[in-house]
Order: sequence, then C-alpha cells, then structure tokens
Amino acid sequence: MIRLGLLVGVAAVVRVAAVVGVAAVIVVGCAAGSAPPPSVVDQIPATTSTTRAVVTTTEVTTTTADPDEGWFVVSVTNALPDSLTDGLASLDGVDAVSVVLVENLRLAATTTSDGRIVDRAPTGFSIPLEVHAIDAKAHAKYAPEAVALLLGELGPNEAVLSESSAAFRRLDPGAKLHLEGGTTLTVVGIVSDEWVGAAEAAVAISGAETLGIERARYAIVHFDGSVAELGRAAEGLTDAAVRVAGRDDVDVFRHADAVASQIAIKTMFGEFAFRPTGGDHIEIDPAWVEANIVEVEIPLLGNDQCHRRFVAMLREVMAGLEEAGLAEAIDPSAYLGCWNSRFIRRRSDLSRHAWGVAADINFGNEPDGSPGSPTDPALLEAMLELDILSGHTWTDPGPGHFEWYGTVGSADEEEPPAG
Repeated sequence: MIRLGLLVGVAAVVRVAAVVGVAAVIVVGCAAGSAPPPSVVDQIPATTSTTRAVVTTTEVTTTTADPDEGWFVVSVTNALPDSLTDGLASLDGVDAVSVVLVENLRLAATTTSDGRIVDRAPTGFSIPLEVHAIDAKAHAKYAPEAVALLLGELGPNEAVLSESSAAFRRLDPGAKLHLEGGTTLTVVGIVSDEWVGAAEAAVAISGAETLGIERARYAIVHFDGSVAELGRAAEGLTDAAVRVAGRDDVDVFRHADAVASQIAIKTMFGEFAFRPTGGDHIEIDPAWVEANIVEVEIPLLGNDQCHRRFVAMLREVMAGLEEAGLAEAIDPSAYLGCWNSRFIRRRSDLSRHAWGVAADINFGNEPDGSPGSPTDPALLEAMLELDILSGHTWTDPGPGHFEWYGTVGSADEEEPPAG
C-alpha cells in the first residue's frame, strides 16, 4: 500500500486538509522566510559545523491512499522535449498530465525551526539537493487531496520534504534549507516519497525559475490503455527515445526508474559536499573521501578505489564468479574503474561514480552476451543478486556501466556510511 506521512505536534502555523474517506490530516509548518543575504550561513556559529545536531522526531501517523488505475510515468534522458510535454495532453485516452521539473540545487546548510545547525557544508563547498518543482493543480488527480492542497499552498520560499529525505536530514516542519547564494526555503510539511518522486525536497512550479529549476524531467500521465500503447503514442511526439512505465512496474514515479533515487544513494552510502573544478570535474570534501573511499584489490578486476560499502559488493560478485569457474565473464582489459569525482558527462547531475558506487566493467565490448561482454548473463545475474544493475537497460543504454540500484530501507545498516 502507498503511505502518506502525516506529522502532528510541532508548534507553528497549522494547516488542515480533509481527505475524502479518510480522517482529517493535520500538516504543520510555518510561514515562508525571506531570502537571506549570501552571508547568512557564515553568520551561523561554527561550533556545530562538523557535528550533527539532535533533532526531536515528531509523532508520525500514516494513512493509506491508492490512486485510480491507469497511471504511467513518461521520461527521456536528461529532459523532456517541448514537443512531448506539449503533446501528451492531446493524446487520445489521456485525461491528466503532470510535468515535473527537476534539478540538483546546492545546499549550504540546514537548521531547525529554532535556528540550530543540523548540517553545514565546509566553506567553499555545497551539498547536492535533488529538488522537484510540481504543478499542484496538474498533480491533484494523482496525489491524495491533502498532498495536493499542501503543494498548492506552497509559497515562493517554502518546500516539502519526502519522508526519506526528512529522516535522512533529521528535519521536521519549520526547519530551514539554506541554499548556496542566500535563498532560504522553509519546510512546511513531509509527505510520502510516492507523491513527490522520491525527491529530497519539492517546491511549487511557480517558483522553479527563481530557483534555477528548468528541466522537465518526467511526466505523470493518466491514460486509458497499456504501457505499449502510451509508449507508441508518445514516441510519435518526439525523436528522443521515450521510456514509459506503469505504477506496478516501478517503486516510485520519477525521471529515472532504472536508477536509484539520490536520497536512496545518500541513505546507503552517505552524503558529501563538493565544488566544481571545471568541465565535468568536481572536488569532493576530502574528509568524506578519506572516510568512505578505499583502495583495495578486487578479484578479476585488479586494484581500484571505490566506496567501502560498494567495493565489498563488487569483491563478493567477482570472487563468486571466480569460484564458480566463470572468470571468463570478465575482460580485465575493459575495466575502466569505479570512483571518479565528476558530473555525468555534459550534464549537471552528479555521476554515481562520484560516490564510488558504480563500476565500468567489460566497457566498450560488444553487448552480445558472450563471455567478456557487458551483457554476459553470468555477470548480469551475479550483479543483480547484490542490487547492482546494468546500464544496458536504460533509455539511453550504457552497456558495461553497473551501479547500485536499491531503495531506502534495503540497505544493511549495521555499518552506516561515514560523513
């Protein structure tokens, strides 16, 4: 069942929304704060810059809500072309379209409602924060009434957090997200990941341009037909490769259904601060690198640097292939490595290589399924057993690229990530 997170008990402005057929929902938040000057984060005392403040968690009550059948998510690589966003609503059988804009904003710090620091990036660095801009009116047919009302009431300096993001960030309604450049967003509510595409934060689409959120990354569509039928119709609107998935095919409707959400990556492997250094390259906070990136010998692949949790998975896969007499599944000469601190090439999204949770194996070899191929079944199956997915399944295929693909809560938390 799909869960809607409802938080009660925080002293501030109370917003009440009734849900048809369910008990009334109380969503607590506070008024939007004015945008602070760029120096606002520097004015926060430095005593907690490297520590995490303790945040008291409010009581969480859950209800269930299932939208009608017939919902699909439509996406392409990087951004939906205008011809697709403009044309979806005119397709026969389509009666609702919600186009969502997505961007990684740069977070400088977070504070509680009473001003205590929870997280702060080192000077000169910022934390990537995946933010979705949602049109509440268009989203209203998909999301429960309480969520649609909350999204519809968002002011220009307000945001909601997904449940996973709120848990990771240790924030409650009333908290502040201080962005690089001086803008501050006030958290006014927390909702289930499902309704905001597993975003770290969601804002009103009316304020997207001011925040620099411009890319239409996915559309949620209500269609009277099948995945194949909607796919064919959508492909007729653009030259780009279109991906269509139904609600039973993916965990959460978002722009990359074959890639773990950024909040899932952070929950599993930790969060770092970074700064661009030119082109596709970035510098990651050295303290995070020291705590999480290790150099080890990997069976069949050789010596390399990866995230300490990911390399344990990679070593297990490779050792298993070797022990099973399937070493021929790996071409060591076509191994291009794991950790690489950069953006996705020619994009503004951070590569999973920046976390050290992706590996390029048999890269460049013919994806014909033969030994040494990036699509050798023995390799694919061994990787998948540890939640490592091959990029050959993507809309823009990347045979030989393997990265962790899991959901929040699927990780073994006995050894939490550092940083």
